[in-house]
Amino acid sequence: MKSKELIISRPAGDLILEDSEIHFTSWEQMKKYLLAHAERSDRWIFRGEFTGEDFPETTLASLVADPQKRSAAFSFMIDEFRSAAPLYISGEKIPADTSYLEWLALMHYYDAPTPLLEWSRSPMVSAHDASAAAGSSDRKAHPSIWAINETAAAEICRAVLSKEKIRPELASVKAFSSPEIFRQMLGLALKEPVGFVAPVFPARKTQSFFARQSALTFQGNMGASFAENLAAMYDGAKKHGIDIPAGIFKKITAPASMTGEIRESLFAMNMTSRTLHPGIRGFCESLTDYAKQST
Repeated sequence: MKSKELIISRPAGDLILEDSEIHFTSWEQMKKYLLAHAERSDRWIFRGEFTGEDFPETTLASLVADPQKRSAAFSFMIDEFRSAAPLYISGEKIPADTSYLEWLALMHYYDAPTPLLEWSRSPMVSAHDASAAAGSSDRKAHPSIWAINETAAAEICRAVLSKEKIRPELASVKAFSSPEIFRQMLGLALKEPVGFVAPVFPARKTQSFFARQSALTFQGNMGASFAENLAAMYDGAKKHGIDIPAGIFKKITAPASMTGEIRESLFAMNMTSRTLHPGIRGFCESLTDYAKQST
């Protein structure tokens, strides 16, 4: 295991996250490290990708490259989605007009661009996603798993949002998911964005959401990258005297050559595309996996 710093570049100056990137050359050691974090008393969530990027990114940021246009583009898209959804989705699945988190979660489910990121409470689910290597054109790509301390993130968000007169009643990680609080958060993000990464919990969940032990985060500044929102979290912790000595964010990586070993190990645990995506989508993904292994 080797650790090194991660650097977030931003106009206000680079933020250096000491010992936040951890590199493994042994899957067994990596697995023990991930499971140890999953068993801690503070809550960690994980996201895996086969990529060469240092930080994850939302679909909104990936598809709307110009930060200055992102909020307006999202505002247009959510209005269009809310208007057109009843044409395609049965009435009992349509959220209430004021349930903006449910609308965003529905957009996310149908792969529309949003400021949400999907994570998992299971590091093994994220390891499965991180080892999905085939088809990548990036020669620098490798299994990457990002982990964020959900407990610390919620504490910092609560302190930051209280300054914006947004005060969740519950002192828990679910505090930002009530319809009224999330409506205020979304309004702030569209008008006077403040950087943060808030854990959110939609009321309605799919079979896949349960199978993958999914979790979601919402970024307070749509015009900024995930890394810049994360940097704002660190600034907020410092400003409000919140102690995060162990950090709230980590990147765990492995060489591309370890991909096959990870997949075989997870297959033995019955962690496959078919089990993680119940239904025809997962079945077809499992056929794709079979085809890849047969070449």
